[in-house]
Amino acid sequence: MSIDNSIFSEIPEKNLKKWPSFTVFVSTLLIQITSLMFGFNLRLLTDFQTFILAIILADFILFGLFFVSGYVGMKKRLPTATLYSRIFGNLGCKIVMLLMLPIGLIWMAWMTEMVANSLLGLYPSLNYLYLVILIISVSVLSSIKDIKGMEISSYIQVPIVLLMIITACIRLFVNGVKVADICPLEKINLYQSVSYVLLTWINFLPFYSDYTRFVKSKKDLTLSTGICWGIIYSLVMIAGGLFASCGGNNFDLIKVLRIAGIPVFVAVIIMFLCTWTFNDRSLYAYSIAINFIAGKEKYKKIFIIIGGAVAVVLAYFGINNRILTILNGIGAIFVPLLAVFIHFFYVSSINRSEEERERHLFNYQPFISWLFGVLIGCLTNNKLILSFVASFTMCYLFDKLAPFKLAKREITR
Repeated sequence: MSIDNSIFSEIPEKNLKKWPSFTVFVSTLLIQITSLMFGFNLRLLTDFQTFILAIILADFILFGLFFVSGYVGMKKRLPTATLYSRIFGNLGCKIVMLLMLPIGLIWMAWMTEMVANSLLGLYPSLNYLYLVILIISVSVLSSIKDIKGMEISSYIQVPIVLLMIITACIRLFVNGVKVADICPLEKINLYQSVSYVLLTWINFLPFYSDYTRFVKSKKDLTLSTGICWGIIYSLVMIAGGLFASCGGNNFDLIKVLRIAGIPVFVAVIIMFLCTWTFNDRSLYAYSIAINFIAGKEKYKKIFIIIGGAVAVVLAYFGINNRILTILNGIGAIFVPLLAVFIHFFYVSSINRSEEERERHLFNYQPFISWLFGVLIGCLTNNKLILSFVASFTMCYLFDKLAPFKLAKREITR
């Protein structure tokens, strides 16, 4: 799918997608090695019954949240940057993008860390830092040269992950509950498990509308979103959990591939290809955000190199042992942001005049509401529901008591 990020782009009728083609596209985002990693880690943290129930409940909630976000994109037919500029103003949107910027680099560092550790398991004499630099440098170079790793990803990772899912199902059928008989490292309850699954994709919610502006109808949006998060993501997460009994306390991609019957040398090649395509896509998303912030395409290569260097540092110090803390931090930022988004497009903006909906430099009210939700989340030990309610309530109060008072300076187009 070709996605134009021009701020004022129109979507030609021929580019609108029906649910089968859009489902295939979004599926390539979900059927990834990282999704297996999420399921693997969750399985190590809880018992099998809680693991399955948490995935079912959380993915049902994700379906609802993604539909809410995606419906705005389908109705407005505008890029995400434009939607958030209407909420926060042009400068405000850049600040939001700046806070979102590290997320892609964190996932890139996490993937690289897992792969480097897998290689060290095979070849202990290798240097971890050099491996990390090599893996990330390949992705940085391909991004600079504009090699389409994001597009190639669907042809590489999806068949591999599907093979792993089939293998996991066969193992479950053959071994039964033995696959699930592992001792959790750190027991977490159902609420925490549901929160974990929600947080794995919560950072993608603000950007989902950027994809759904190409969806043809509400029916197509409902079907594709339901299939993707209700069925496909659940299967991938469960497959990752079923492999947890075979990989020890860390996700070892080579072990998982060997379980699927793939020779070691082929597994190493596959691992490098999957890592390259995933990291390339992370850098692609990162470069779009940084270019919007900087406003100049000519600095793209420099920003990609800087992003790669940051990812090397993150991977060197380690992400996996801090993954719960990182997910909680992501939730603290993105859940209140979702509340502001929903209030603006579903509650507040309906009654605004066109003049009020003009894009301004900085809109302070949504920022205060957002930061208030972040604060409540931090004070309540990252209670996602409370942080959402806090931001939504603050937006509502601002709308009633100080309706849409904006900075006077407007953006000229």
